[in-house]
Amino acid sequence: MSLLELPNTSKGVLIALAIIAVVVSALFASTLLTVAVAAVIIAILTYLVYIVGSRIHRWLLNASVTPGRSS
Repeated sequence: MSLLELPNTSKGVLIALAIIAVVVSALFASTLLTVAVAAVIIAILTYLVYIVGSRIHRWLLNASVTPGRSS
């Protein structure tokens, strides 16, 4: 896979957005420590979004498709 290919999965999209966020934060950061802290915070937030998204996806897949029925 080359760097010019578009991501095909939700994980790939999240990684691409996280990289863009780190680059943008690096442009506005005043020190290298600020860039490192921002990168760690962005990584944690990206991981949390992935976990919550995968749980919602799993919940939607297991949800009942019959109207009026509770699972």
